[in-house]
Amino acid sequence: MRIDNNTIFSIAIDFPCKYEFKNLLPLLLSLETSGFKGNLVLHHNFVEEKEIAFIKNYNIILEKVNPIPSYKGAFNSGDEIRGLDSEPDFLDNGNKGTTSAGQSQMKRFFYIKHFLENNDINEDVYFQLADARDTWYQKDPFDKEILDKSPNKITVSKIGFLSKPDGWKIGEREWGSKVIRKSYGEEILESLKEKPLIGQACVTARSNEFKIYIDAMVREIEILQKNERINVACDEPVFQKWAFENESLLNILHYQNKLITHVAFLSCVEYMVTDE
Repeated sequence: MRIDNNTIFSIAIDFPCKYEFKNLLPLLLSLETSGFKGNLVLHHNFVEEKEIAFIKNYNIILEKVNPIPSYKGAFNSGDEIRGLDSEPDFLDNGNKGTTSAGQSQMKRFFYIKHFLENNDINEDVYFQLADARDTWYQKDPFDKEILDKSPNKITVSKIGFLSKPDGWKIGEREWGSKVIRKSYGEEILESLKEKPLIGQACVTARSNEFKIYIDAMVREIEILQKNERINVACDEPVFQKWAFENESLLNILHYQNKLITHVAFLSCVEYMVTDE
């Protein structure tokens, strides 16, 4: 397949993450009215063509994947995954709290890597990783006024409530620092705690830089698995650690009361992308 349009990647797994089609409607409806004209690649195990027939403004590419079992240590063979030899297996390795929902957050990077490697990608295309249940677009997320300022960067946004416009530091949020400590230990957490907490709900980059980001996430997750440090939602500490080891690649956007390109809500945390 030839990809010549800006493309959003998202994932919809109905079991055990308890997705239903209604959980996708905010994402789909907001994109429909946002002015977005590109592709939405949806890795899923339950969406039907007839359910998304109302979408007219952009192209949805459905990539069927296996359901993710809800019990520890059990994974499907992966024969149904489009061209993948096997499902990436993330055992809990004794880390209490590892969930299949967390595993889907990690597996999405393997699905995206496979897509990028097996399609003909225009190098000028921009890609974005989006959280399916947590994203509401107010306008086209590939705003040229923002992205063209840093065409060779990976664009991310700080995280914070409206009441904290400068965003949080990693060390200020227990849910963020805890998973870094469990994945990498106290020394790495100490080196990151003064860094801004950045969101992975909406990472955006041109094709070459996006591939660098996805390849890095896959590589780092595999290292954690090999070292038996996989734990719940460890895609976030992997991202924070890799991002600030490669900070020169980042375009970190701040909270300002100017152009907001989208707002997403994730565990009561508000992500806002602005033009500064």
